[in-house]
Amino acid sequence: MTTVPGVARAVPARAVPARAEALSARWLSDVLGGGVLDAVAVPIGHGMMADTFRVSLTPDHGQDSEHGRDSGHGQDSEHGHGLPASVVVKVAAADEATRRAARTYRSYELEVGFYRELANGVTARVPRCHWAGWDAATGDQALVLEDLGAGRGGDQLRGCEHGQAVAAVRELATLHADFWGGAGGYPWLRRYGADDAAGFARFAGAVVPRFLERFADRLSDEVVGVFELFPGLAHRYDRKGRDGPRTLCHGDLRADNLIFDREAGVTRAAILDWQNVYQGNGLVDLGYLVGTSLRTDDRRAHERELVEHYREGLGARGITVDPDECWAGYRRHSFAGICVVLRSFDAIRGDPGRERRLLVMAERSARQVIDLAAGSLLDNVPARPSVTVLRP
Repeated sequence: MTTVPGVARAVPARAVPARAEALSARWLSDVLGGGVLDAVAVPIGHGMMADTFRVSLTPDHGQDSEHGRDSGHGQDSEHGHGLPASVVVKVAAADEATRRAARTYRSYELEVGFYRELANGVTARVPRCHWAGWDAATGDQALVLEDLGAGRGGDQLRGCEHGQAVAAVRELATLHADFWGGAGGYPWLRRYGADDAAGFARFAGAVVPRFLERFADRLSDEVVGVFELFPGLAHRYDRKGRDGPRTLCHGDLRADNLIFDREAGVTRAAILDWQNVYQGNGLVDLGYLVGTSLRTDDRRAHERELVEHYREGLGARGITVDPDECWAGYRRHSFAGICVVLRSFDAIRGDPGRERRLLVMAERSARQVIDLAAGSLLDNVPARPSVTVLRP
């Protein structure tokens, strides 16, 4: 096993496969405990950093697919009913520029670390993981996940319906409650220091001119104005919420990274794509989710209600957050979408679908910043918000 100091354990017992091997019947048969005769992969999703496939599996009835094997990270490799009809396989992007960005941001390492070391402690709904591996030397990644295809995937362009938004916010509150106080003991988990704001301000100053040169004619004047002003504000923005209550943050929770279904007439959400997980203030996730995943008119109509759903979700787990400070934090972190747009800019060049999604996020986030006068809060970051944990 290859180990890189200070990061997630990179290579599990089975070597991380290259893209083609990860989609092959032979490798999947090994991972799932045998019995895969044929595997047919179809691209799905609209991820920014990786390529995802739904793989339909044909069983080999001449082999025993009931025995199961160690999956390499402590979970059984089967659902208990033999070979699944399909799985979702996530691999490193084919595009080299995207792979470079993924290495820079540690995207593959972080997602594999989440599934190998944190997912079992999550009460929030996440796909079951059959196998997860990342190779620091080659940059290869492979995740074999439960196929939640029976649910309805979120759509960044269409935006979340009201019931979907409520379900997503409630699931987010559950995730944050699971790790309230921080996820200690994981040295690979991304942390942000006191110099992050200054570093990101320099980054924004370099990226914004290129972003606007490429896209200004596809954005409204008001939105262009927000991006023009942002580099001068970025050094005042605590973009990961180092102050305030710490929890495990998803880092990219938006419509495309959600799947919805219904249980007993109630819409439920499952959370996908853990490539940006870190420790910080959960209100960053909340501001980003609501700002990027709802159409602007819907966000304006329902954001107060959604922030309250988040507080209520924490309250149900014994965590009480002051309502005024919760609302102020939500407003402040409407800048989160701007940050993700700029960080993702270089990774999506040349892909029209990804570009369109990025511009929708840019438009919605900038209008959220304007509507909430978020800039007025940047010099008013409380050292320790009033948070009471009622549980032991």
